[in-house]
Amino acid sequence: MAFYDLNVTKPIIKSNGTVNLPNGGTISSTSLKLGGILEKLILLFQGTVTYTPGTGTIASDVGTGANIASQISVIPNQQVPIIQTSGFGMQLFNMVKENLEGDNNVLASPVNAAPGALDNSYVNGSAIIAAPTGSQSPLWTLPIPIPIVQRMFNGIVGYWELGNPLAQLSVQVIPSYTGTASPYSIASTTVGQAPYLVTGNSTVTIANPVLDIMRYLYDTPVNPADRPPVTFINVILEDSFQQAAGAAKSLSYTFAPLSGYIARVVTYVNDSSTGLGVAPSQLTAANALTMGVGDGTQLMTENIYEYLIRQRLELGTDLPRGAFYYDFLGKDLTFQNVFSTYDYNNINLAMNFGSALGNSSYAKVVKQMLKPLQYTAK
Repeated sequence: MAFYDLNVTKPIIKSNGTVNLPNGGTISSTSLKLGGILEKLILLFQGTVTYTPGTGTIASDVGTGANIASQISVIPNQQVPIIQTSGFGMQLFNMVKENLEGDNNVLASPVNAAPGALDNSYVNGSAIIAAPTGSQSPLWTLPIPIPIVQRMFNGIVGYWELGNPLAQLSVQVIPSYTGTASPYSIASTTVGQAPYLVTGNSTVTIANPVLDIMRYLYDTPVNPADRPPVTFINVILEDSFQQAAGAAKSLSYTFAPLSGYIARVVTYVNDSSTGLGVAPSQLTAANALTMGVGDGTQLMTENIYEYLIRQRLELGTDLPRGAFYYDFLGKDLTFQNVFSTYDYNNINLAMNFGSALGNSSYAKVVKQMLKPLQYTAK
């Protein structure tokens, strides 16, 4: 029999336990309990939030409530992370993955604007729970899914056997709220720094924040031969462009050689001159968005109009303004179109803007790599 056959295993959903989150900027590390074959995690952030509008305003930040975490990591045996992104970076990746694969369970998704309205075609992100009017203290809940595996046309790759002590995983979270004691501030006057954006003397605080780590597992088959094949590790990492985004008119990123097969890439750029994702009007040039290999061959070249056509055909929706993606697995989820960092030593992507970004702009790359446990050269 095989892992995917009838009655070989059964799905299990279990909480790993709820932990109290530490002060902002401090690492919270939790070991996943042994037992079962891990498919995905859902990190559930909760706390009692108090909204005090004062004489200013409170609005959901363009980076969404996922800004509650400045970094999320899943690390085997305290070594090299297989997952390491910001909360917002993981949310963007989930939007791409789940729309492409048809799961239809994106937990916070934008909607399309009216056709033909380019500058409005991207919506800004919004938190699942918007700020209520007046001073209130509801329970604030925000889930962030963490995909451990990748579905492929011939099965699923990336399962982790938590019953094996040699594959012990830990989850590390760095909260982005500020303060040295509860309640912490989860609002900022600067875009992209916290779940809420405030003006004047308005505040939003969270008291007694906790993290519930939900494990989605399969029971370990009794017969070792029935366990899933372990051939690839699904790696999702957030990285910076080679250039600083501040005052940049172009950005480029080169993938490290021998780092795996490039399955998907999501980029996002915040322009400090507007406080929002980079404006579509900045990307009208023919070479606004490119991806190619080191011999100068450009394999994908798009302006913003061409990109939007592809995005809407493939995703059926728009990503938040300033976010862009490339998918190489395709709807058929095969290896046919993936980029191999083993066969090409200079795979790169670039963004070219109509004018320089603001001086305090920032930009990130979220890349999904399928890493073979053993690579045999062709």
